Amino acid sequence: MKLRCATRGSELALAQTREAIAHLASNGVEVEPLIVKSRGDLFSERAIHSFEKPGVFTGEVNLSVLRDQADIGVHSLKDLPSSLPDGLTIAAIPPRASPNDVFIPRESVRLEDFQGVVGTSSMRRRAQLLRIRPDLKVANIRGNVTTRLKKLREGEVDGLIIAKAAVERLKIDVKGETLSLDQFTPAPGQGAIAVVALKGSEMRDLLGKMDDEKSREEIAWEGGISSYIGGGCTLPMGINALSRDDGIELRATILTEDGSRKVEIRENLSGYSVDRCEAVAQKLLDLGGKEIRDGMKRLKNETP
Repeated sequence: MKLRCATRGSELALAQTREAIAHLASNGVEVEPLIVKSRGDLFSERAIHSFEKPGVFTGEVNLSVLRDQADIGVHSLKDLPSSLPDGLTIAAIPPRASPNDVFIPRESVRLEDFQGVVGTSSMRRRAQLLRIRPDLKVANIRGNVTTRLKKLREGEVDGLIIAKAAVERLKIDVKGETLSLDQFTPAPGQGAIAVVALKGSEMRDLLGKMDDEKSREEIAWEGGISSYIGGGCTLPMGINALSRDDGIELRATILTEDGSRKVEIRENLSGYSVDRCEAVAQKLLDLGGKEIRDGMKRLKNETP
């Protein structure tokens, strides 16, 4: 059997697709990649949070599956909006890579001793960085991982914060500092790959062998909390569910854009349910997350 697999054409997207293909190949399934361009690829210099609609990196891949141009689509799970288009389902989540962020300086130095400009396009990373290092300058930097590393080498910035999983999947030989989950709680789904397919198709059964139960449970908690809170890429929010032998270790945080205020929770949980997920999300909102979220919404609406 030969499947058509829609994917973006970036080096990281192709690396993730190769990872998914390897899982399928081990079960005797042949896969043909189908490269599509996303809005995020076409406007690669725009800040991610400036796009009005969610799914800036995923919409075109999903459309390829819905239009029967592809049988499956491969995504960075953190890029998916909280709800998929009608007719699609996440058919598989392979074993998750590291959810951490990593700090990569041009000159070898730890973040606590670093001086210079840090590049990131993420409002979350910006706020988390300014929370612990308000003295640093942060520059918006877009482009794929290779492009950002090139800008680092050329001196456009003095350091980068990117996903550790991206560095590992691309097998890039750089010296970086893995940042703690407490100070840099990652975006929901970071480090995970999602394989989407049509609901009710035979793909769910075919892809079942590559689905990782622990990773799916982590994503259920993270995605459920994120969906309940809302805010998308415009809200500096980190959520991480880490599977342990005795349950889930959960971290969730919301910050103001400048990092001056932070609300957070850390809990040990078990037995996922929508009600429990929403209770955790509501607790974070009650602690001050709602005030931050609503304030940022008002600010966005007032900005011409």
